[in-house]
Amino acid sequence: MLPVLQIRNLSLSYNGNTALTSVDVVIPSRAMVSVVGPNGAGKSTLFKVLAGLLNPNAGEVLVGGEPLRHRLERVAYVPQRQEIDWRFPVTLMDVVLMGRYGRLGWLRRPGRTDRAVARHWLAQLGLDHLVDRQIGELSGGQQQRVFLARALAQEPDILLLDEPFAGVDVPTQEAVLSLLANLGDQNITVLVSTHDLPMATSRFAYLMLLNRRLIAFGPPAEVLTPSALSATFGEKMLIYPGEEGFMAMVDHCCPCPVGAEAISPARTRGSR
Repeated sequence: MLPVLQIRNLSLSYNGNTALTSVDVVIPSRAMVSVVGPNGAGKSTLFKVLAGLLNPNAGEVLVGGEPLRHRLERVAYVPQRQEIDWRFPVTLMDVVLMGRYGRLGWLRRPGRTDRAVARHWLAQLGLDHLVDRQIGELSGGQQQRVFLARALAQEPDILLLDEPFAGVDVPTQEAVLSLLANLGDQNITVLVSTHDLPMATSRFAYLMLLNRRLIAFGPPAEVLTPSALSATFGEKMLIYPGEEGFMAMVDHCCPCPVGAEAISPARTRGSR
């Protein structure tokens, strides 16, 4: 598959503290990518750079072979839930229609086509019966699905989801994962940041291990090696040899930036 997203030697620092350093990777078109790393690894920072919200100190991002600044409308971004003011008095339809504003331009109001697109994605996510409800009245899982519908209404080439499964129920997680699995058929490339290593390895075609720098990128069977996991999670990742490869888990005896429940014991292929 041709690359839709190219990240070239990307570095970014905050107040002298390095958030990302020399990240260099090419993402194929229509790929489903999970970005995994501990807290403070730079996952959210990377997504904000890709969404055009932060400017890197060095390097560049290309979308479809063009600089990101010329293709920002082709990138849709769903931030973490805690970054959103859920008290704002808007309905589900109002929120999803916001995804159409980039196509409308200044002073134009959403029309019949825009509302049809919004209703389509609300229906795909099981929310079409709630279009007139206030966003603050919904459950956490429903709110997450609304913002995903808004991003998809933008009709992007690249979809960025930052920790979309944090604090949501299992039905919401499964509904979102099922929808994401089919977006490649619509030429949408998906990047999802998560702490859940077992889910990342079982539900995504590509895995990106990140800890301020790119540790590894590729199919999970190729990326998940003891050395790559240790470089990503440090001494808190314990590696045990097993009959079919090795067992990786968080050390429960020491403070862990990702939490023991976030990366539960996960059997992966490889050798010690």
